[in-house]
Amino acid sequence: MLKLLIMLLVAYLLGAIPTGVWIGKFFFHTDIRQAGSGNIGTTNTFRVLGKTAGTVVMLIDILKGALSTLQPVIFGAPVVHGVVINGLVIGLGAVLGNTFSIFDGFKGGKAVATSAGILAGYNFPFFVIACVIFGSLVYITSMVSVASMAALTLITFLSLLYQDGFLTTIAFVLTLFIIYRHRANLDRIKDGTENMVPFGLYRRYRLTHPAKPKAEADTDTVPQDSDSDKTESDAASTEADNTTSTTNATSETAAESNNSEASYNSDTSYNSEPSDQPSK
Repeated sequence: MLKLLIMLLVAYLLGAIPTGVWIGKFFFHTDIRQAGSGNIGTTNTFRVLGKTAGTVVMLIDILKGALSTLQPVIFGAPVVHGVVINGLVIGLGAVLGNTFSIFDGFKGGKAVATSAGILAGYNFPFFVIACVIFGSLVYITSMVSVASMAALTLITFLSLLYQDGFLTTIAFVLTLFIIYRHRANLDRIKDGTENMVPFGLYRRYRLTHPAKPKAEADTDTVPQDSDSDKTESDAASTEADNTTSTTNATSETAAESNNSEASYNSDTSYNSEPSDQPSK
């Protein structure tokens, strides 16, 4: 049991090393936590410090996961109550260290590269397949966040072909954890504001088919409303004209009736006057 705890602690401390922060400060005099997305992982290191620094951080993070998983191979597997502890379990300590680093106020990265390192230490051919899937998805989507979540999901299903229940279980746990760590990215993806790498099919599509600004889209809908309002206004005006015409016609009819009545009364009054001629 003590051996297991020591290995988990070593794995945690390895994973907790904030590679991007240290490389940024020592070699570039830049705190990547104050630039780009503010994340200390590989993607933001590429974005802020460049390809060389990003590649170094990625390789070191993969190595941290691999070394953590290989501890049982190097020092002998710990046995707890007669059960041999799988290296993947110890590798999870590195993932926790990368995400909740004691050297960075228990904050950290999203553990994608470290998770890949766990696969490398446990099953290197499977790790190579995972890298091919991830690279292909990055090229298609132009977004590392989407590629990370989609790749781990596909890898989980692919692990079923190996008939290794432990590998499938750990892959599933890592997939859920990585998706959880990408909550903010999911919101940006939904809003269409997620950062993209400077290459890939989706980026090329966005450059050739720029999204229409929201203000312009709102403006396009105004004429339709104006036409509708105009139609309603015309209908109301027509109805008012009809009402006015009806009123005028009624007034004219009443006037004619009054004139006729007045004429009749006048004639009657004339005929009823006494005659000035004497009766014979």
